[in-house]
Amino acid sequence: MAKKKKVLVVRDIQRFTRNWLDVGILYKNTPSLEESLWASDIPILSINEAIVVGTNQTPQPASDLVAPILIAAGGAEISTRKKQTLQGLDRALEKGIKGGQPLDLSSKSSQLNLFRETKRLVEAGVGQTQASRMLGKSSSFFRKTRDKLATMTEAQQEEWLGVIDMVRAMEQQYGLGVGKNAIRRMMAVRRVASGFLKQPLQFDAPTKESLEYAYKNYNEFKPPRGW
Repeated sequence: MAKKKKVLVVRDIQRFTRNWLDVGILYKNTPSLEESLWASDIPILSINEAIVVGTNQTPQPASDLVAPILIAAGGAEISTRKKQTLQGLDRALEKGIKGGQPLDLSSKSSQLNLFRETKRLVEAGVGQTQASRMLGKSSSFFRKTRDKLATMTEAQQEEWLGVIDMVRAMEQQYGLGVGKNAIRRMMAVRRVASGFLKQPLQFDAPTKESLEYAYKNYNEFKPPRGW
């Protein structure tokens, strides 16, 4: 009985790798030249392209030419998307936009400013456990806010808290900028304020005028992939 031939089957050749620099290492030199798929006469069968990549014992000139080209084309597309993403991030940073989870400005009481209240509790010497309970927030929220305030001067603290006041006032007037009920105009406001709210020492503070501009011209500040 003839020994069954081993074949590595992939949906398309880019499932094996999308980097043309890696294909020779993975196919011909992993885990070593002597033990590789290429040396062991185990070809790659790509279903979508209907090609079989050649091995040391059974070369396939046509497939061996096409496969690296397809891999390089897929890798180029990914590189282009990555470059566009990085460029988009750079442009966003220039507008004061910082990606990631938005800073939570909400509270059980819409009248309670969590951040000004945190400052008040810190200045009053209230401990972390009691302060967290009074705020209705986790102890990590109190600790992170306290530590962030500690890195700023008094003037910087007031500037940071002032921006929070402005964003909260707009949300109370127009609606939330985060969460499932967020409206797009306020999402733009939140994005413009995001860099300064997260890293106040690295970003310039947005002004009332810049926040209002973002509200009125929200399409200029939407994320790259839409809303």
